[in-house]
Amino acid sequence: ISGPISGVYKLFPPEIHPDYSCEYCNEFLVSNRPSKTMKSFPLRERDLYCPICGHKPFEIQCKCKNCLKKEQTLRFTQLKQIKETYSKTLIPVDFWGLSFEDKVFLGALCRALLKENMYDIEPYWGSEAVLAPTNVLCKKLYVNLIHSQAIAVSPQSPLEAFNTDREDFPHTFFVDKVFYSLNLEFPPNKQDLFSVIMNPDYYSAEFANDALALWKEIAVAECIE
Repeated sequence: ISGPISGVYKLFPPEIHPDYSCEYCNEFLVSNRPSKTMKSFPLRERDLYCPICGHKPFEIQCKCKNCLKKEQTLRFTQLKQIKETYSKTLIPVDFWGLSFEDKVFLGALCRALLKENMYDIEPYWGSEAVLAPTNVLCKKLYVNLIHSQAIAVSPQSPLEAFNTDREDFPHTFFVDKVFYSLNLEFPPNKQDLFSVIMNPDYYSAEFANDALALWKEIAVAECIE
């Protein structure tokens, strides 16, 4: 036998554990023989594997071909659920019917994250944009616009933007990780509305109190930040 004596234990066949079996192959799980120094340590379940497919049932994320295929199938099903749930058409919202605060929020969101197609809004997560001084105000921006239906979750949102462990999946999501679509009534010339959203000219004296209240909220948030 060539090689160091310390490696002889690797030449012995794995130990069979008849109390455990593979969910895919129905074969008894096995474990590699321990070295002399490891002999005194108890066997760990995560060391067990299937001799046929290599499945490790006690690993947090088994990478055997069967588990990868199972994960791929589950991912495909979940993405299909997301598309079916958020492909439902919502009634477009009249921009001029939004509150002054929501108009300002929408303008900030579009200036920071609107894609070139002037329809889709990229996720805030991972971007370099700064929408608000604090996370609390940033969350309020999204919650307000979602509630008013000025923006809608895009069916093209990634799976990572949803908590797949919740029973109400995919109806709950991370507001800063999903893609959004504008849900507005667009005039014949779409650019006209975007000119108003990006470069506001809708302020008037009737919105003085709303503007003051929003300015105070932003000023306090900046102090906290």
